[in-house]
Amino acid sequence: EDEIHKVFDDIDQMVVQTPEITFFSKLIQEQEIKRQKRQSQQFLLFLSCALVLISLLAFSLVAYTYIFLVVQILSALVPALLLIVYFVKRRERLQ
Repeated sequence: EDEIHKVFDDIDQMVVQTPEITFFSKLIQEQEIKRQKRQSQQFLLFLSCALVLISLLAFSLVAYTYIFLVVQILSALVPALLLIVYFVKRRERLQ
């Protein structure tokens, strides 16, 4: 029991200094700077991902448009060429 009273007396005699407001203000400012840096890094990452996706979509659009045009031209040319070959062979048979 005496030891318990001694511990409480020691606690009461301790000098506890109140922290200064400037310390907390600096701490809050540092945390705000860290948060802003993290947000800017996240924004740059998001922006770079968006640019990559836009580039891929643009490349895909150009590539698929080119393929579509080639297929359309071939689908028009092949029947025309086959008709020409048919008429040439028919003329050869008739002569």
